[in-house]
Amino acid sequence: MNHAKYIQQCLSSCIEQTYTNKEIIFLDNCSTDKTALIANEVLKASSVTYKILKNTTSQSITVNCNRLIKESNGDAIILISGDDWMTPENVAAKINVMLTDAEIGLVYSSGFYYYEDTKRLERHPSEKHFKRGNVEKELFRNNFVFT
Repeated sequence: MNHAKYIQQCLSSCIEQTYTNKEIIFLDNCSTDKTALIANEVLKASSVTYKILKNTTSQSITVNCNRLIKESNGDAIILISGDDWMTPENVAAKINVMLTDAEIGLVYSSGFYYYEDTKRLERHPSEKHFKRGNVEKELFRNNFVFT
């Protein structure tokens, strides 16, 4: 909520993915700035299939994620916050990994921290924490997925 400063970059990064079979579901969590207006303009100007949802009362991240998952139609889901963005090949790379083995249920990657004041990108050191195999119990104990 209240990501007016960042939402255009976030949605543009979703729209510009090299993976083309996508739907964007935007959920506004009661923003009081122009987040929803900007999102609507960006999505309307795109050729991507999209839905816009709006909460009537502000909800927790968990409630919002569950709502987005229920609203989705795809076989794969990527959740992204309004102040985050992806490189253009992010989704395609993850889908390609998932297609190599029907048993794969979760694919995640490292990322970068962006320091707005200095415009510096710093790689998050999550590679050393990557997990393989059945990670469900570990994920519930400690969310190791970089978001």
